[in-house]
Amino acid sequence: MAVLSSPQKTETVRLKGTIKKILFPRPVKPDTDFMIAILAGPSDIEITIKGKMCGVHEKDELLIEGHWVNDKKHGLQIELSGWEKPVPTTKAQAITLLSSSIIKGCGPKTANLIVETLGDNAIEVIMRDGAACLFPIKGVGKKNATRIVESLSENFNVQNIIKNLGQYGVTVKMAIKLHHLYKGNAVPVIQANPYELTNLSMVGFDAADSIAKKMEISEDSSFRCQAAILYVLRQYEGHCYTEKGDLITDVLNLLNKRSLVKTLGKEDVESALYFLSKASKIVIDFNRIYLKALYHHECTAARKIAEMVTSSAVNISKARIAHEIVKYQTQNRIILNAKQQEAIYTFFSKNIMILTGGPGTGKTAVIKAIAHIYRQVFPNDKELILCAPTGRASQNLHKTSGFGAKTVHRVLNWGIKTTAENEITPDKALKDELNPLEEDLIVDEWSMADIELASSTLRAIPKGGKVLVVGDPDQLPSVGPGAVLRDMINSQCVHRVHLDEVYRQAKNSQITENAYRVKEGRMIDLDSSRKDFIFIERPDAASTQQMILACVKRLLEKGYRPEDILVLSPIKKGTAGVEALNDATRALVNPADRRKKELAIGSKLFRVGDVIIQNQRNSVAKNLYNGTMGTIKAICSNPDDPESKEEGLLCDLWGEEVFLTREDITEFDFTTGYSITIHKSQGGQAKVVISPILTNHFIMLTRNNLLTSMTRAEEMMILVGQKKAVAMAIKNDTPNLRRTYLSERIRKCVGEEQEKQHKGVVGSLF
Repeated sequence: MAVLSSPQKTETVRLKGTIKKILFPRPVKPDTDFMIAILAGPSDIEITIKGKMCGVHEKDELLIEGHWVNDKKHGLQIELSGWEKPVPTTKAQAITLLSSSIIKGCGPKTANLIVETLGDNAIEVIMRDGAACLFPIKGVGKKNATRIVESLSENFNVQNIIKNLGQYGVTVKMAIKLHHLYKGNAVPVIQANPYELTNLSMVGFDAADSIAKKMEISEDSSFRCQAAILYVLRQYEGHCYTEKGDLITDVLNLLNKRSLVKTLGKEDVESALYFLSKASKIVIDFNRIYLKALYHHECTAARKIAEMVTSSAVNISKARIAHEIVKYQTQNRIILNAKQQEAIYTFFSKNIMILTGGPGTGKTAVIKAIAHIYRQVFPNDKELILCAPTGRASQNLHKTSGFGAKTVHRVLNWGIKTTAENEITPDKALKDELNPLEEDLIVDEWSMADIELASSTLRAIPKGGKVLVVGDPDQLPSVGPGAVLRDMINSQCVHRVHLDEVYRQAKNSQITENAYRVKEGRMIDLDSSRKDFIFIERPDAASTQQMILACVKRLLEKGYRPEDILVLSPIKKGTAGVEALNDATRALVNPADRRKKELAIGSKLFRVGDVIIQNQRNSVAKNLYNGTMGTIKAICSNPDDPESKEEGLLCDLWGEEVFLTREDITEFDFTTGYSITIHKSQGGQAKVVISPILTNHFIMLTRNNLLTSMTRAEEMMILVGQKKAVAMAIKNDTPNLRRTYLSERIRKCVGEEQEKQHKGVVGSLF
């Protein structure tokens, strides 16, 4: 090995060499941000280099720039100020890149075929001509050709982003997101306006502001104020709009706490609001300020509800429905009460209706009866689809009703790719006014529907179509903006049937009895003699966690499976929060074992046998929906892609074998799911639910939180904690006052529709 002569430590060094060995980190991950490596430079001189690098592997050729530093531990090194991976120009380099783990859809065999066909400059040809140049190569296929091009594009674009923006604080994870959002335009877009970074879900205003300051963007820049407004509007969780005065106050607080030179005033925010309105990014509706999309969804939902309320339904005689009800009761040996029968008559006489009721009141019995009778009334010409907002809720609907059920996203073909040329973004539904549904709908757990999902569902209902929405207004509201079920009820324009008779078998359940006590604001019965509702008193979070784990252990000994037990907490942090309970329950249920394979993805560690849950987004194409739960069966390469070397998770998701790639796990935020939030549990059920309830959870001690957790339990509910906390939760019936204007818009739109119809009738007389 050649010996390096003593360098001048202040001089800038520019070298070309090959990465001989990566010292840190081990292993290298796709989102690796910082590396220490050995570079084999000119005359085989070996130099230690360190700095921000991404997508770099051993044997890669690099052009580097930096300066010498003398590390106390490792001696002389080059600290990088810039680097570049040149486009491969030799056969060996091209094959190495194409067959590396960063290129999807291409193994060594395919890499050799591509280079043999396209030549030594294959990478340059692919980047220039796109997937079309790969289509004629036997064995590649259109799907893999597209994946290869996308991987290469991401690899070089991310490197370019880091090269140009890394010095300001843009990380590899940010760069990957920027590539997906802006493709090759990411660098000029961010250089022109670094506050565009706030369009990434992972970047808040403070982080973007710090980067902008390093790029010498003025504190009174219009970009800065506009970004602060949009950021604050997005932070109003659950609200569709905010009052103008409140928004201005919150925006100025955000801006001025970080301003070092100039204090901004009301006029600066007013000016930014004007420009955002002109750019159609917000809507100013009197004193209400909306993000444009939320305003559009609220108006669309109100208009569509009004159209359905004021239009005539298909004429089916009441006598026919009465006959079918009698027939159904006889065949199934049941008796439907008066309210349940009213709900059935209403469904067939109205285009839209609401069915509400607490646990045990027979909402599912009504759904089953309507679904059966519908098939008798419309045997051939129409179909009825049962659906729910989430995968968990649709699975539960299928289990309880006995009929097939789908997610609303699947019904609307949300994000389906119809052809290779016609790609639909993940945030768009293919079903709408121009391409409406042909089926009628029953949508369960409607309280979970936010304003976007409600608007998208309603606008896909054709003229004369029917929809029944089912829910319990006392349950938690949607995670996203809006309070759609509440607003539809409060509008008093949509016909509602409320079931209030509790069935005999439900009356015998202490879970149901206590649920009604909570709904009525009365203290629950803590007597555990009926064995389906157990309260275990513990003084603090530590002893509460220990008791929860003891309960889990005992349930497993009694024959329950890990997936039968759901640990719910109202909070994420703390000893009795989701994160700590998830880790502790996992260590008990599925401890580390050298015989069980593990896979690290970022900070997450997955193990064969783990229970997992999907935490964000929906994909009809991949059949993955927010709230999906399952178990890891194996850690292996994709069985459907023989050339793939990258390992992922082979899972059982609700009875279906699904392979999750690293990208899937990151994109859909899969985590271990031994403990989840009460909000996340909506629409689902488990045989046993265990939940901590402590006074230090006071912010989340609400009546609807407690009610939601209790009604997730099928066989047994175990509450662990303090009686005082139970009393606090039951007493706290403070309504979730979300800022929405849907009920007022529904009333206004119904009035306009009725006026229009009245004018039409009068006009026809003359």
